[in-house]
Amino acid sequence: AVALLADLASVGWGFLAGTAWNAANLFLLYLISHAWGQGQGRKAFSLMVAKLLVLYPLGIAMVVLNFYPILAVLCGFTWVFVVLVAVALTQSKNQPKSSASASHG
Repeated sequence: AVALLADLASVGWGFLAGTAWNAANLFLLYLISHAWGQGQGRKAFSLMVAKLLVLYPLGIAMVVLNFYPILAVLCGFTWVFVVLVAVALTQSKNQPKSSASASHG
């Protein structure tokens, strides 16, 4: 029973690690694009360097060291995209129709 709980905890932590890594990756991508759009090239470059020198090696280490089950990490990584698509679909259904499309129907 203890071994089963340890396995479940490892799966849960792996899922959380994959989710956190992908959320950090997307957040840094957002910050980079925002900085670039504001004409802050140095800040965008610094964020890209941080992403390449810190975040990517952490992700590679997480997979190579096999501390967590790889499937749990990949499920956590994918979960971020599932949530983003669900939010986008929900918000697109809740948007009021524009007056131009309403007048044609």
